[in-house]
Amino acid sequence: MGQCLEHLSIANEVYLRAMAPALEDQPRAVVQEITPGWFGRWFIRNRGTLPDGRTATMINVMKPVDANSFTWQTIERTAGSELLPNIDEMLI
Repeated sequence: MGQCLEHLSIANEVYLRAMAPALEDQPRAVVQEITPGWFGRWFIRNRGTLPDGRTATMINVMKPVDANSFTWQTIERTAGSELLPNIDEMLI
């Protein structure tokens, strides 16, 4: 969690510096909701060794839904050179 917050802080410094000129001389306004878009998802790359020695890889995608739930999906699954089907998104 601490590492995620550090990355967020560093990213804010980089992006805000780049966006600041575009915001100059713009009127200030209140927004009702800010949605993070694809930034609101976590992509977790996994790599392991199967019992037969082949390498297995996959990407788990977690997306917050609200304070108590998130969706989970597994994509880009492989076992050795074999591409496996994705696992459908599910609510956790």
